[in-house]
Amino acid sequence: MKDNLRAVSFDVFDTLLIRRVCDPVAVFYFVGEESAKRGLTQMSPEAFRNARVEAEALARLPIRDGEVDLAGIYKVLGRIIGCPVDRQRELMEIEVGMEREMIMPMPGARELVEAKRRMGCQIHFISETYLPSDFLEAMLRQHGFMRAGDRLWLSHTHRASKRSEKLFAIFLEQTGLLPGQLEHYGNDRDADLLAPQRMGIRTVFRPEGNPVRYEKLLERHSSQTNGWTSLLAGAGRMVRLEPQTNARVAGLNRITGDVICPVLMCHVLWILQRAKSLGLKRLYFISRDGYVEFLLARHLAARLLPDMECRYLHGSRQAWHLAGLRKIDDAALEWIIGPSDGMNCGSMLKRIGLSWNECEQFDLGLAAIMGGVENPVTEHVRTAIKMALRTDGALHQVVIARAEEKRALLVDYAKQEGLLDGHPVGLVEIGWSGRTRASLERALSNFPLNNLHWFYFGIHRHVRLADPERVHYFLHGPDVERAEIPFLPSVLESFCLASHGSVEGYRREGGKVFPIFRNDVEKHLDSWGRKEVLAAIDDYAKGLAERLAGFGDMANLVVAARDLLTEFCSRPSAEDARLWGTIPFEHDQASHKSLLLAPEARLTFANLRNALLFGSVERSCMGNSMGAWGSGSWAARKKPLYLLAAAATAGYVRVHWKQLPRKIARRIRRLASRDQSL
Repeated sequence: MKDNLRAVSFDVFDTLLIRRVCDPVAVFYFVGEESAKRGLTQMSPEAFRNARVEAEALARLPIRDGEVDLAGIYKVLGRIIGCPVDRQRELMEIEVGMEREMIMPMPGARELVEAKRRMGCQIHFISETYLPSDFLEAMLRQHGFMRAGDRLWLSHTHRASKRSEKLFAIFLEQTGLLPGQLEHYGNDRDADLLAPQRMGIRTVFRPEGNPVRYEKLLERHSSQTNGWTSLLAGAGRMVRLEPQTNARVAGLNRITGDVICPVLMCHVLWILQRAKSLGLKRLYFISRDGYVEFLLARHLAARLLPDMECRYLHGSRQAWHLAGLRKIDDAALEWIIGPSDGMNCGSMLKRIGLSWNECEQFDLGLAAIMGGVENPVTEHVRTAIKMALRTDGALHQVVIARAEEKRALLVDYAKQEGLLDGHPVGLVEIGWSGRTRASLERALSNFPLNNLHWFYFGIHRHVRLADPERVHYFLHGPDVERAEIPFLPSVLESFCLASHGSVEGYRREGGKVFPIFRNDVEKHLDSWGRKEVLAAIDDYAKGLAERLAGFGDMANLVVAARDLLTEFCSRPSAEDARLWGTIPFEHDQASHKSLLLAPEARLTFANLRNALLFGSVERSCMGNSMGAWGSGSWAARKKPLYLLAAAATAGYVRVHWKQLPRKIARRIRRLASRDQSL
């Protein structure tokens, strides 16, 4: 054994054992919910939680040091809510049972304890908790930490705390150990690091189990969601804590568990609730953006709505826009020639199902104006293709004929997948303009479509929807006065990975219709880390589903999802921006090229122009890219870029000069009133 080390002590919660929620107070919501179900109280989960917190605070008042026990807390709670002793015991049993469901082993913690045991060290567990000693000992044994000969030390048993050093003093006195013969592991800086260090005890600080930035944000919404966001935060923490082969994968897992999964899970829970209220029995998640939500929904629906069938529907802008083309009008030209990052003359032709050779064959004049497949789409080119498509010539006729071929395949695929069997169903998409919906419904316009309900994450506020009663949106929409989050479409779409490429169209084989995939960037996605992210998403869904038994009252998940997205999209850390910003991202529906989500921030003419024009360093980093994650580029910058920051400041003054005096005056008033209150 190294030196004179004879014993090792471990803090328990968030060092060896963790809960399925990050804040232990969130457990009280589910205790309140279960108590109401059993008829023991008539309180809402939030009311019970508040009463339970108050009871614990009051029970602690007469205790100078150490921790109150659970029986003492429920004695006070009985007086607050007015329930007899026998009912207090029932409520306490519910809380202990709920804790049993919530507690899990910290990933990698068993291996740490066993390594110390093999060194011949005595093993001790020291905890500041109100939970009964027999319960905590049973949990430590159940999860493989405690063995015969190990000892458990609790603050409420000895009426002493770690923070005051008294619990460590009692421990040393009763074991006969010297401070230098003990090594202590824990996650609390004051109780597990500074206090034992002052006594000469060796310490190892283990803060990994403590909630981090986005987990804390979700916990702040716990009271608005009756604990649901606490469950989302806890599931994310478990994904974050899983040991990984390298720091990059660990970082991707952290973003996946703490941002991607909670945001999309909020949407999925909302969809399941809304589908249930509408009496729907089947949901279609449209590829590729719907793949992650399909994975999440499949696990959740099995626990929450066993009768709900979740299916994956292969589709895309490229597959459906052309199939829905019945005439070439302004709406059609909007998606045919509309600009996007990575677009060139070849990808624009591909939108209407044409190759370069076919363009030369059917309209040599148009091909001459374009000049080649790699050439950019200028206004002159857009005008020329408008003229060619609106004229009833060879090009117009071949495009309409190609659309009819694509439509026949799409109709057969929709029939094959049960989309046209007349039962009310839901189709799930991310958003943002509703064009994909319009194209699909134009392609299927010979069939009744009143049974199709559409669920979106968000719709742009300026969009005018047909049959709006069949359209449901989560975050924002035409009649929602909520401001849209900067950079949201590209960032959210980057979250929506899939195990396959984009759908180009359909093919018929053996009497069935199959999707045709485009696989140009798949190898780049895999080398970036797609498989690891999808595996983490599956782990998150499984871990969360284990705890779920019913919807309960989720209250408002929209605000939590919005705050989480705002924080990540607008204020990412440098580490997050460097990790997630390097994902290969396809902006154009028909292009074979991908761009980085957050291109490197550089001092260029285009970026300086944007800085002066928009007055924003984030917008300045986008250059000529419409879909870049500007705040990610700025956060990940490798150099200070003072000139770009100065140009953005000058641009801000230019744009907001009328409002600046009022803003400065408001700030002075706030500072003055703050000084007076002090």
